[in-house]
Amino acid sequence: MRINSLTYNFLKIKFLGLFFFALFNQLNAQEASNFVDTTSIRIGEQINYKINIKLDSLDEINFPKAKDSAPFELINEFKVDTNYLDKKFIISKQFALTFFDSGTYYIPSQKLSLLDKEIELDSFKVTINPVKIDTTKQGLYDIKPIMKSNTKFDFLFWLYILIFIIVFCTFLYFKNHILSFFTINKLEVEYLTPYEKAVTELSKIKDLNYLSEIDIKTYYSDLTFVIRNFIEEKIIDNALECTTKELIQKLSLLKTSKKLNFSNSTLKNIEDVFSRADLVKFAKYEPDTQSASTDLETLTKELEKIKLILPEPSEEELEKNLKIQEDLRRKRLKNRNNKIAIYSLLSLFLIYLTASIIYGFTYVNDKIFQKQNLIFLESDNWVSSSYGAPPITISTPEVLIRNTDSLTFSVVEASSKSEFSFNNIKDPLYITLTNFKLTENSSSIKLQDVMVSSIETIEKLGVKNIITKFEKFQTPNEAEGLMIYGSADFPVDKPDQFRKSKYKIFGFINNQDYKQIFISWEENDNYIVEIIDRIINSIELVKNKTN
Repeated sequence: MRINSLTYNFLKIKFLGLFFFALFNQLNAQEASNFVDTTSIRIGEQINYKINIKLDSLDEINFPKAKDSAPFELINEFKVDTNYLDKKFIISKQFALTFFDSGTYYIPSQKLSLLDKEIELDSFKVTINPVKIDTTKQGLYDIKPIMKSNTKFDFLFWLYILIFIIVFCTFLYFKNHILSFFTINKLEVEYLTPYEKAVTELSKIKDLNYLSEIDIKTYYSDLTFVIRNFIEEKIIDNALECTTKELIQKLSLLKTSKKLNFSNSTLKNIEDVFSRADLVKFAKYEPDTQSASTDLETLTKELEKIKLILPEPSEEELEKNLKIQEDLRRKRLKNRNNKIAIYSLLSLFLIYLTASIIYGFTYVNDKIFQKQNLIFLESDNWVSSSYGAPPITISTPEVLIRNTDSLTFSVVEASSKSEFSFNNIKDPLYITLTNFKLTENSSSIKLQDVMVSSIETIEKLGVKNIITKFEKFQTPNEAEGLMIYGSADFPVDKPDQFRKSKYKIFGFINNQDYKQIFISWEENDNYIVEIIDRIINSIELVKNKTN
């Protein structure tokens, strides 16, 4: 019994020893390390943080997440890299970190999950150094405006391209018709001789199958009219008015007088068919279909025989034919020009209507009639220039012209002055920029008092009903001044007539320099507000430096 107890304890100790040995080997089989490539960077520079793990076999590993690197920001997380060295798998993962504030910070201790266990890694102390800037050498610039992406889909551009392709393909498809429409020569005029016209009409009677589509009376009326019309144009002047008997007598007389060598069969066949036609028209005679078709063939053959015995056309007839052709050409040309005018007007109207629907009727009308303020607003030729010393910069639709004669505005305390203007006070848009150099004993002068004198000046120039308001003003480059604004009735070129307008006066005093900008513009204009805003937003004043 004693021996059995000792054996049991021995086996128990042996089992526990094997268990701890296996656990020790398993822990030794897992080696984890981490490091950084530097512990001192400048603001915004990159730190490479890397984790290495050695394993006997490939197991699932849960690496830290982006939030685990706080307060550092994760720039990039690289893919896991696996290598095999000395019978062990080396698994590596790298992170790119950065920070945007100076000071000393810690990359926190990271935790890995491996085989349902957590392995804690070391933390690192990192110094973030500020970037030194020498403002005397380093240029400082305003924040750049937001730029539109060039990759933006331009719907109108591709619409115009599509329309051009459609028009071009349509032109290629109908090229011959279009060219013939715009090219009208004498040879292209569809002129038919009397014989050709008669043959054409007889062919139409045959092709249209008159006998099945209309009554027999109309058939014979059309048939005889074609032959009578040919005879009238080429042989007898009043053939259409003659009865059948009178027509045959006149043709027989021409044969007897040997002017035209008609055969007896020709005269007889014409007389037979015309007599039968008279019976159909006046006696309600109804021949059978075969007889009607035979009569058509008979007159067609006799027509050809008559053509052969007719003399060659005289010079007078040729000239007459040429005149007819020319008249037809002119008529066709006139019709062509009328069509071009109608189609052009219709196209212009459709273009106008389409553009008006897209852009608005007011804008399209102003574009057509070239409204001045719209031209100013859409112009790429605005002038940005500096005036005076120290300079004041302003952007205007056209350059301001120096006034060499009498100046519009003046200040009593000024020792020197210069003035630049665009248009005059009677125009819908008027801009004046004045530079004053004040006297040395004018240091106590008040900006508001100087600017009020400008109101008195425009009153002397005929401006009435002036409403005045005061407000502080600051330019985009933070130069501070005073603004007087309001509305008034400004004179126009016509006597005793005024224009409802608005105005703004901007005044700046810097030491002994006084600068003033006066702008007036017509009310109730669709584009003037944008123009004025563009001008005002461009004002920049360079302050005079003092020691």
